[in-house]
Amino acid sequence: MMFDGCIEPITESLWSISVDSILQTDGFARDVAVAENTAFIAAGQSGIQVWDLPSRSKSIGFTGYEEGGTFLEFNDLLLIGRDE
Repeated sequence: MMFDGCIEPITESLWSISVDSILQTDGFARDVAVAENTAFIAAGQSGIQVWDLPSRSKSIGFTGYEEGGTFLEFNDLLLIGRDE
């Protein structure tokens, strides 16, 4: 047995969004991981970007990595996570 449904909320106070700041990233921000004052951004073909949030500045960016003496570019990076 399967039940399906689609409801329309009758109240708009179920959730809220606030924009604290806007960062102009290279590429598209596909995924963001935040740890303390640092944002790690998966920016599609622009690779990984590391941002310092208090200063709103990009600390460093990576477009690929080196393996076996060869530079390999990221191909449309979608997800990012930070190991603890």
